[in-house]
Amino acid sequence: MKHKTLMYSILPVLSLGLLTANVASAHGFFGGFADLPLEEIASRQQSAFQKEAEILGISVDEVKTAWAEGKTIKQIIEEKSIDQK
Repeated sequence: MKHKTLMYSILPVLSLGLLTANVASAHGFFGGFADLPLEEIASRQQSAFQKEAEILGISVDEVKTAWAEGKTIKQIIEEKSIDQK
């Protein structure tokens, strides 16, 4: 009986947590870019890709590919053996 009660009390909390995580990732915390037009969001992301590529000394396409694969800047540096000095 205690198992059922525990399960029924945890399930709603887990569901709410998953729902909140999806909303946060889609719109950023507290709305993030929600108020910006899509063109502005795309422009900012493109600018970030260009800056990262410039700093790392690699192409923008390489940065975009790594980003699409879920890699961090640190992982790109290690993978490409980029000197951090």
